[in-house]
Amino acid sequence: MTPISPMQHLLSTEGLGRDEATAVLDTADELKRTLLGREVKKLPTLRGRTVITMFYENSTRTRVSFEIAGKWMSADVVNVSAGGSSVGKGESLRDTALTLSAAGADCVIVRHPASGAPKRLTEWLSDTRTSVVNAGDGMHEHPTQALLDAATCANGSGGSRAGGSRSSATSCTAGWRARTCTCWRPSARRWCSWRRRRCCRRASSSGR
Repeated sequence: MTPISPMQHLLSTEGLGRDEATAVLDTADELKRTLLGREVKKLPTLRGRTVITMFYENSTRTRVSFEIAGKWMSADVVNVSAGGSSVGKGESLRDTALTLSAAGADCVIVRHPASGAPKRLTEWLSDTRTSVVNAGDGMHEHPTQALLDAATCANGSGGSRAGGSRSSATSCTAGWRARTCTCWRPSARRWCSWRRRRCCRRASSSGR
C-alpha cells in the first residue's frame, strides 16, 4: 500500500481520497478495538496535545463525542462556546482562533453556522502548526459525520443516523470504496444511491 501523507486539516470529504479515507477508518477501528474491554478507557495517543472545541452553534452529540474521544486519547480538551467567550463582546472568529493558537492549541475543532468558516481558519492559522477539524459549517460540510456513517456501514450495521439537527433530514454516507453515497430520504422513506458528488450536493441543498 502506498504510504499516506499526514493530513494537517480535515475540512471536507471532497478532497479526501479513497486511500486517505480508508486509512482514517482503519485507524479508528483499531483504536476502538484497543479500547474495548478496558476498565479505564485511556490511550496515550494524544498525550501532551491540546485540543480545543470551538462551537458557535448548539450541539450535544457532536461536541460530547469529540470531547470524550479526545480524553480517551489522553489529550487535554478545552471547550469554548460563543456564549461564554469574548465572542459575546464582539471578538471576531479570526481573533479567537489566533488567541487559541497562541495559547497552545494543537487542534481546533470548529462548528460554525457560516459555510466555509473552517477553511478561513486554516488561512488565518497558516503560519502556525494548529490543525483545524470541521465539525459542521452551516449547510456546507460535515466530514466527521460522513466518516462516522461510513464506519457504521463498514461495520455491517446497515444504515446510518445523522448526528446533528441539520443532518437529521438527510444522512449522507460517503462510500469511498465504491465512490457512491447512500442517503436516507425521509420524504420517500427509502435509501437512495448516487455518485458521491451529485449525492452530496443534493444532501446539502436539502438541509444536511
